[in-house]
Amino acid sequence: MVVSQLAAILDSLNRERVKYVVVGGVAVLLHGIKRFTDDLDLVIGLDPANVNSAIDTLLKHGLLPRVPCDPHEFADPIARRKWIDDKGMVVFAWNHPTLHGFVVDVFVDHPFPFEEMLANSIEGTLGNVKTRIASLDHLLAMKRHANRAKDQEDVRRLEQIKHYGALD
Repeated sequence: MVVSQLAAILDSLNRERVKYVVVGGVAVLLHGIKRFTDDLDLVIGLDPANVNSAIDTLLKHGLLPRVPCDPHEFADPIARRKWIDDKGMVVFAWNHPTLHGFVVDVFVDHPFPFEEMLANSIEGTLGNVKTRIASLDHLLAMKRHANRAKDQEDVRRLEQIKHYGALD
């Protein structure tokens, strides 16, 4: 991913006062682990006003929903529940039409109570933009749940940071 694009999106979310926490590979990077990531994963507060602000921000950056729908449907808790129950949706994916591989995934449900995630998040910096990133404990739990090979490696390295404050 292009750091300047990511930083611009995060800066816009901050300016619009969207409540969010960065999770996934970008959070792993901001915790100090060098690794490749091909998307930005966000957990956002799911109250309609916050969701609509996040959607408007993503749209302003040229991102479009991967699924054919009105993106503002995401603000409707009944629509989100239907997407989860009927389609097994975990994230609402956004693509950029001209930046191949540029993806923003927004969780359709909170992996933990959002206020807890936000309160336990830590400040990170991407480029020159300050952002909220998931705590090590939340990030570790999410990585363990996903349990892909890359997540298992992230868990191993995040555990080192948690217990020793450094990598080998």
